[in-house]
Amino acid sequence: MAYRLCLTVRPIPAEEDIPSLRSFLEKSFPHKDNLPYLTALESSPLPRVTARRLGALALLPALLSAAGMDSTALILRRDGRGRPYCVFSDGSPVGLDFNLSHADAHIAGALLVGEGK
Repeated sequence: MAYRLCLTVRPIPAEEDIPSLRSFLEKSFPHKDNLPYLTALESSPLPRVTARRLGALALLPALLSAAGMDSTALILRRDGRGRPYCVFSDGSPVGLDFNLSHADAHIAGALLVGEGK
């Protein structure tokens, strides 16, 4: 049986929060294979877009923790359409799906544990 865990919508982080968000994410997802993913999130020439992307991803460790999972054991990847997903460090599937969103003023995240999207 699948269940959903959601976080409350939060305000977009400020541009000056980018270094602390990056540090938090590097600690939350320490596997070396996550570095290209995290670097790609900062590829926008607009700092406000980078803050949105990093802020949205920063919701994921809390969602995973609420589901009883440890983010440090996961690798972040993107599918062919650019949508992020997680696998275990051996490449095996995690059995969850998540959605992170950012808009003009807010970020949000949702997690589905079990099969499906």
